[in-house]
Formats: sequence, structure tokens, C-alpha cells
Amino acid sequence: MPRWCGCYGVKAIVSAHSSANGNAASSAAESGTSTERQSHALTFTKVPDGRKQAIRGLWVRNGRFYAQLKVENPITGIKKTRRVPLVDKQRNPVTTVAQAVAELRRLHTQRADNALPVLERTPKFADNAKRYLDFVASGQGAKKFKTVQEERRILARWSDTIGELRLDQIKRVHINRFIEARLKENVSPRTINVAVIALRVVMKRALADALIQRLPTEGLRPLTTTQHKRPLFRLSSTVRPSTARRARPWQHPTESSAEQNPSRSRSAKSFGRPP
Repeated sequence: MPRWCGCYGVKAIVSAHSSANGNAASSAAESGTSTERQSHALTFTKVPDGRKQAIRGLWVRNGRFYAQLKVENPITGIKKTRRVPLVDKQRNPVTTVAQAVAELRRLHTQRADNALPVLERTPKFADNAKRYLDFVASGQGAKKFKTVQEERRILARWSDTIGELRLDQIKRVHINRFIEARLKENVSPRTINVAVIALRVVMKRALADALIQRLPTEGLRPLTTTQHKRPLFRLSSTVRPSTARRARPWQHPTESSAEQNPSRSRSAKSFGRPP
């Protein structure tokens, strides 16, 4: 209901929006719930052990266990503290404190052995292929210009197929689908093998940069190719070179033959025959 202001006789109108906000605030206060209490459940809390002591590096949020580790970014080389969700060997989230402690210790061991898996999001294949092409095209990759252009054309086709996938998401099934699609386009097996080699080169560089743990092309056999046999080279179709040594213009033919076979000239002289 509108109220009257006693100073100038102007009617003061309370907006519906403010009244609605006030009613919502009063109802929230009456029910005992607030936005702070709702967001409190989304924060990380430390995990206590059997003696009610906080386990170092172990956190929990919404029933999911996390490990706090200081890891190095394989691309930039900068060390940063991150919270990583803990999973077992089957990639399933751990459910108990004992399992979380065991997985946390396993991560610590892997970090000490320099075998820690990639804990950050790996780049997409299209971005990594572009970085590789920029490197080999800068003159530091020891590759010819035509080779770089050929790899650029092949990797562009790969980017159209798996460019949006991250490096650790590329599996053998994606490569097999690419091969099947190219075979349906009547592409020769040798051309497909060259495309797979170009993909393997990019993935090997990602493996060297510790972006992936293993190659998706591991154990992949190349397609069988048919080589056309070339005809044999026949000597009868060519002019046979002369094995005899030609006499010099100023030299007598008998002298040239004597130089070629001195034993024959000596034997001819011994028997009194002309050489």
C-alpha cells in the first residue's frame, strides 16, 4: 500500500522489486539458509587421519579426493601448485581415505622418478601441429622447403579430422577411421602410409615434450603397397665399351700392344717371333 511522506506531501512508492528482495531475504533468514552456507560446500577441506590430524597434500570437495602437488608445466617449464583429482589404475575416482592416501603416495613416487603423468590439459592437435610446422619452417629443423610444404599439406588434412582433439585423447580408433576414409576415396596405400608417418613425427615430438605417455601409432603396421617391376637392363641394347686400349697417335700399334701385354712381348722375343 502506498505511503505518504510528511515533509512535502509526496507519495512514496515502494517498488515491487525491492519488496520482493526484502521478502526473499526475510524468508532466507527465517529458513536459516544463506548463499555463504551453499558455497561453503564447494570449497576444499583438508582430510584428517585416524588421529584427527590433517593429511598433508590431501583435500576433499563434494566427496571427491584431490592431491595437491607442485608440478612443472611441460610447455612453459614453470612450476605451479595444482590440485589433481585422485583416481585408481582403472581411472575410477577413489572413494575412501585409504585409497586416496595410496594414490597420493604413488603420485609422489612417480614425481620422484620423473614418470609423473600429464596432470594439465594437453594442447589440441591442430595447435601442436602448427607449433611443429613453425619450428621446421624456421630453418632450425634441417628440412627442405618442399618437405615442409608436403608435411603442411598432410597435417592440414589430419587437422580437419582430429584437430579439435587433445593430444592425450587421440587413440588408434581415430587413426583407423582416417585410413578407412582415405581408402574409400581410392587413395593409394603408399600415400596413406606417408600421411601416417607425418602424424607419427608430430606425436613423437609431443612424446619428447612429455605431453603424452605413449604413441597412438605404436604397433600400427603400414598398408601393403604394390611395386611395379622395372624391366631388366640388357647389354645387347647398348654399345659395349671397348676393353682394348687405343694406341696413341704417335705410337706404333705394336708398341701399344706390347705395353698392354708385356709378358707376350717377352715371350715373342725369346722365341724369335715378332711381338
